[in-house]
Amino acid sequence: MDAVTDLKRQREEDDNAAAAKPACFSSVIPGWFSEMSPMWPGEAHSLKVEKVLFQGKSDYQDVIVFQSATYGKVLVLDGVIQLTERDECAYQEMITHLPLCSIPNPKKV
Repeated sequence: MDAVTDLKRQREEDDNAAAAKPACFSSVIPGWFSEMSPMWPGEAHSLKVEKVLFQGKSDYQDVIVFQSATYGKVLVLDGVIQLTERDECAYQEMITHLPLCSIPNPKKV
């Protein structure tokens, strides 16, 4: 009975450890940040890092902010790129178009 209990406990610990790991893997090797995701097997998105501006852990996620050679400042949460200065305007457009399209007769925007 003890062997079965030990096996069950080990399986639960393995399941909990797997659940705690992020679905995305990223790495920072000297001078580069690379984001890899199981959604895109065999592919990675890499950015050249000029300077790490902040790296820490909040109560909720791992946070990295760095200056990229081509994308400006980059915000990374839990290993996933969230926002860059270069494509920030696309996010702003997306969050404004839906509300603006709901206005029946916009006169001044």
